[in-house]
Amino acid sequence: MNNSGKSKKENVAAIIPYQHSTPTPRVQGWELEQIKHPIDFSQIRIEQWLQEEEEEKSERSGVGEVNLGSPRSCFVKIYTGSFKNKKSISRDVMTMSDVVHDQSCAHPNIVKFFGACVEKKSLYVIQEYVASSDLRNFLISSRMLDHSAVISTLSGSQLTNFVIGICDGLSFLHENDVVHGGLCAKNVRINDRLVPKISGCCAEGGGRWRCKSQRWAAPEYLASKIYNDKSDIWSLAVVAWEILSLGGTPF
Repeated sequence: MNNSGKSKKENVAAIIPYQHSTPTPRVQGWELEQIKHPIDFSQIRIEQWLQEEEEEKSERSGVGEVNLGSPRSCFVKIYTGSFKNKKSISRDVMTMSDVVHDQSCAHPNIVKFFGACVEKKSLYVIQEYVASSDLRNFLISSRMLDHSAVISTLSGSQLTNFVIGICDGLSFLHENDVVHGGLCAKNVRINDRLVPKISGCCAEGGGRWRCKSQRWAAPEYLASKIYNDKSDIWSLAVVAWEILSLGGTPF
């Protein structure tokens, strides 16, 4: 796929969507027999790639629009056929389709999942597009100097509301037996109303998992690679520290 222009909408691909009514153990290498929300990719248009196109890349992402009865802004994550951990990503997609799908998840602090499909061995994951920044960069950009002291253009109540919103979103995931497994400020989006939204939801339940953010990982994970909802609480505390330090790097 070539990006012929960032301002011009681009039809990504017209494909035969994966049909849940005829389950298949593997869809072009992806274990997606349980996905509940296939999307017809003729209804997706990418307006801007977030990275330059490189053939050797196993992941790409872009923003655009998806027709779900009416046009919706979306974030598109693409995992090519060369992506190594297909089983893990397939599990994530099935979890998101159950817990944070747009039709069932009304929680304001979770990035919603619209659906997914496979085309030419690449997995396309379609999510809600949050136009602003990730939390870490948002906090860093708020810094300013006042007589050699670093302060923020954000108020104390706004910073507190970030913590409260992330707590609420994480509580929703845990109530639905989902452990995030990689919570950090980079995995929280801030929308134009300053509402924090958790992204990057991982796996149902708990167990062994490669934590994506080891600086935020609980001691029991580092010792035994075991994680659970309590491990997420440790990561949540580190995120709270990130907020108070205006985007500082822990440890």
